[in-house]
Amino acid sequence: LLATAAPVLAENSKPQPVPYVDTIPAAQDIRFPGTITLDIDATDTRRGIFTTRETISGVSAGHMVLLFPKWLPGNHSPTGQLDK
Repeated sequence: LLATAAPVLAENSKPQPVPYVDTIPAAQDIRFPGTITLDIDATDTRRGIFTTRETISGVSAGHMVLLFPKWLPGNHSPTGQLDK
């Protein structure tokens, strides 16, 4: 009986995960220097469509990160549905 061994595979040829680099800064509890205006059009009651426009002013040019809260009002854990 002739036994055939499984082929030896090179371990360094397996796909490797790309290292994760977190580019979002940590949240800070600071006073916002500008104003945020939220305009909501809720006139399409037949289809239940709300159209919103958010205007953020008083910030300098460059990158801005807006973070959603983990805990939403009315939820007992950080599992609130942001789209509702």
